[in-house]
Amino acid sequence: EHVRSPDGVVYVAQAWGHGNGRWHGWLVFIAADGTILRTEREKVYATRHAVLVWAMALRPSDLARALARAVPPSAQLPAA
Repeated sequence: EHVRSPDGVVYVAQAWGHGNGRWHGWLVFIAADGTILRTEREKVYATRHAVLVWAMALRPSDLARALARAVPPSAQLPAA
């Protein structure tokens, strides 16, 4: 899914997940110039399937709000 930032940059949105007992889901945004932004952990689920269901249900408005709070991957994120 593509999402445009307020300053007009178009990003490709991706939902990422990682499981270690519980599955964590977050969003990654990649611009054509290679800029990458990511959100903090958005959701925690018991299964990988649940993360997939969450990702598939995201609407363009959800992605736009997430992009507004996304930060570069190297930024300090609060502890999970």
